Amino acid sequence: MTSGQFHLLKILRWHIHVLIEGDDDQWNDDSPIDLERIDILADNILIHTRRWSDPDSDPGETSALFDALSLAGRVKMINSDIREAEKVYREGLELSLKTKFKINPLDLAELKQNLGACLDQQGREIESIVYLTGALELMERADPVPLESVANLSNNLGLSFRNQKKFEEAEEHYLRALEVFSKLGDNELELALVCNNLGTLYWTVDELDAAKENHEIALEIRTRLLPRKSLDIGQSASNLAVVLHQGNQISEAEELYKKAIKIINDSITEDPSLYDAVTKNYAALLDSKSEGRGAAKLLETARQQLENVGCGFSRKD
Repeated sequence: MTSGQFHLLKILRWHIHVLIEGDDDQWNDDSPIDLERIDILADNILIHTRRWSDPDSDPGETSALFDALSLAGRVKMINSDIREAEKVYREGLELSLKTKFKINPLDLAELKQNLGACLDQQGREIESIVYLTGALELMERADPVPLESVANLSNNLGLSFRNQKKFEEAEEHYLRALEVFSKLGDNELELALVCNNLGTLYWTVDELDAAKENHEIALEIRTRLLPRKSLDIGQSASNLAVVLHQGNQISEAEELYKKAIKIINDSITEDPSLYDAVTKNYAALLDSKSEGRGAAKLLETARQQLENVGCGFSRKD
């Protein structure tokens, strides 16, 4: 790669960073990203990197080529061109394997994490887990360890493993996320999210005491830190209600269902499926108390509410 070619690649990358993130005050106006323009720039990057790619030429050039591919993949993801993003990220991964020069481990971890996200968006979760796990391993070996990134990725892996019904692996990653967020100290809402996910995992495997404990923590944090009508509070109240209902703590569960429905009803358009699920669960509780008329009235009200916002409603689970 000539010095002119290297400089051109640098300029193309700089323009994309400016358009996506801004690099001085004149760009910090929350303007929408010019998707067409960044895509043209990314395509130019790909033309030049594919033409000049020589992984054993120079460590600086190799790093620049890798960073350029990683950035172009990011642009393709922003533009929802997921298959092309996957292709570009795989080119970057291949470059890292061919070159005799070492790619920065955290840069490689970011690429693997993004490749995993591409695969997950295509419904290829098992393949995704391979790259997400590889990204986490690279992060854990870094010095210093990027703790917040480790915690977020561990939580995401917990979700992926839970979806695959690999509950021990899911628990391991959730607990790692909890450990790290607890150490960071100023990430209570993220801690609440992990507790919520862990509580749901424990409920799935019928460990009700552990599920209750985690959902109580999530609800307490969210109630303390979020606005009173936050949908996250409604979700946590509902999740805890489900656990209490299953544990035959009927009166406590009923109060939480009422609280959840009141909150979620005010934000029904944000997540109508959550409103649907909560009303069905509360109706089931009323049925268990031989209050069938109240359950039917609740379901009919919910049906009308969902129709008003343009959503269907099924009485069957």
